[in-house]
Amino acid sequence: MIKLEFLTECDTQHGAYYLQDRGYSVKLMGKALVVDKPDPADLALVMTTYRAFTVDLAEDDACA
Repeated sequence: MIKLEFLTECDTQHGAYYLQDRGYSVKLMGKALVVDKPDPADLALVMTTYRAFTVDLAEDDACA
């Protein structure tokens, strides 16, 4: 899982829409989202387009 943090909630929603359209499971958390195993190209596009940065999560980390 990868956690992306954004500057605004609007950017978070747009990033989530893009990733969901690409078939990924996304969980929104305010100005952040969690996506499971994104393709590096999709991740890079979201990060550059919507000004996000990543926080890598270990397998046992929970975002409930």
